[in-house]
Amino acid sequence: MNMTKYKIQTVLAAGLFLLAGCADEYQSDYQTDQPADVALTNYVGSFDVLKAYAGSMHIGAEVPMSTLGSHNTAYSQLLTNFSDVQPTDAFTHAATVSDMGKVDSTRAVDALAEASNAQLTVMGGVLSSPLSTQTSYMSSVTADTYVPGSTKVGDFKVVDFNDMALGTKINGSGGTPAEVVQDPNGEKGHVLHYTAAFNHCFVNVKLPEGMTLGDITEGYCDYMLLSTGWVPASVVKVVVDGTTIEGSATNAVGQGIEKGKWGIYHFSLEGIQDKLSAEQKAAKSFQLGIGDVCSNPNYYIGAITLTGSYSTVGHYEPRPLAEKQADARKALNTYMKTVVGGYGDKVKTWILAADYLAGQGHQGRLLTSKDDDTHYYINEYLGDDFVVDLAKMAKSYQNDAVLFYSDNDLDRDATKLANLETMIKEWNDKGAGLAGVNAEVHLRYNAGQLSAYKEGIDNMLKALVATGLKVRLSGLDMEAVDDNGKVIPVKKLSESDIKAMADYYDYVVSQYISLVPEAQRYGLSFSDYTSDGNHIGLWSGSYNRQSTYAGVASGLQGTTAQWPTE
Repeated sequence: MNMTKYKIQTVLAAGLFLLAGCADEYQSDYQTDQPADVALTNYVGSFDVLKAYAGSMHIGAEVPMSTLGSHNTAYSQLLTNFSDVQPTDAFTHAATVSDMGKVDSTRAVDALAEASNAQLTVMGGVLSSPLSTQTSYMSSVTADTYVPGSTKVGDFKVVDFNDMALGTKINGSGGTPAEVVQDPNGEKGHVLHYTAAFNHCFVNVKLPEGMTLGDITEGYCDYMLLSTGWVPASVVKVVVDGTTIEGSATNAVGQGIEKGKWGIYHFSLEGIQDKLSAEQKAAKSFQLGIGDVCSNPNYYIGAITLTGSYSTVGHYEPRPLAEKQADARKALNTYMKTVVGGYGDKVKTWILAADYLAGQGHQGRLLTSKDDDTHYYINEYLGDDFVVDLAKMAKSYQNDAVLFYSDNDLDRDATKLANLETMIKEWNDKGAGLAGVNAEVHLRYNAGQLSAYKEGIDNMLKALVATGLKVRLSGLDMEAVDDNGKVIPVKKLSESDIKAMADYYDYVVSQYISLVPEAQRYGLSFSDYTSDGNHIGLWSGSYNRQSTYAGVASGLQGTTAQWPTE
């Protein structure tokens, strides 16, 4: 270590600490009012810094990297009270991977150097969570194959009588049906036979996706005549939206088709196109009438083909799941190599995965995009054992990595808590090697619901202990809420309210000490520990300790806060 740099930082931290007065009751430039209740202020100020009560546990702070480089009162507050730090914006997938897939973790270098110089243990944070995945990039990695749109020009078979059952009746212009029969020459399979005098048949046409009636220029069909008699006309008609538009065509004999032999009957739609409205041209299906109008008809029609050009829109074609799995693993491996492999000498403990468990109201044990389509769920591609895959990747770059799984609302959702117990065991039985479990706890205070809140905390702690792994609680911020769950701003809380919230903090922390065996206690980590107007915090916005500080400090000692009497 550069000793000059170390001395400068030590002097700076010491100087900032002197601003704090007794313990860390800060009297910074942010201070505006002297607390009225001197006895309460003195009581809260009588406690030592938080980490002094931790013993072998970790007491952590969850802060952005900028706090580590700030060297201000907030920085002094961090160094004075906490043994650990979790840089919230340092290592997440979304913070490290661009939407084009470039992985860059160099922004964490200075922050980790600051933490090391301050002798703070770094918790590596969340490596995989649907809430902090670079969704755009990973969605592209596992996307189906995109087929761009194109302009198609050529012949498109739109009617094939082989797709119709023998005996199928098709109406003609006069209502006399034509019938699907077997080709008497044995060449074309199923064909349409027509024998109505001075009439012709209509067939239903459905165009290829993207093509409209206005795109068609001409067409042709297989055609065989046995007899005609007098042929006054040969027609081509379309019926669209109930309107019949008629064109003209050269009769079969005039087109060189011999009696008793199959030939090609051509027809043009140019005369019809000139008569179509814009709405009619946009039609994707219509009826087509073709053939000779004669006195003694006996002719057969085979497959009908239309000629034209149209543009198709781009679309996705499914890719095999195995391909998507391979691409997802490759992308995640690159990320793990950069982050875990790059910082494994400075960070020993990581939250490998978080926030994947399904809770009340959801089906299955893990969440998927069916539950929430705004985030990316890697388990949809790697399966329920995705944590095993992630653990193997991480340990391939840091074989001594200490890995945790984390989830939220475990104190409020019994279904999610049960899924946690099941999945932790299943993952470790299959080789994940998870060493710990983290509960992200966001406390709410409401006097009328306090008993239920406490029961949820107890149930959660017992379930975490039952995993046999190290137990860590994170978040541990607190808001007061009314009976409808609406947050009550801190400025509207009385000192009595704040003391009650402090007692709740005391309960949560002391229950952690009481219910979690010492060998399983990893520690506690706090976010929003300085009041922000909604979260009560342990310190006010002017860095003065609040009663809640005394609640946490008492809980760490397994005691109850003894509030001064008036």
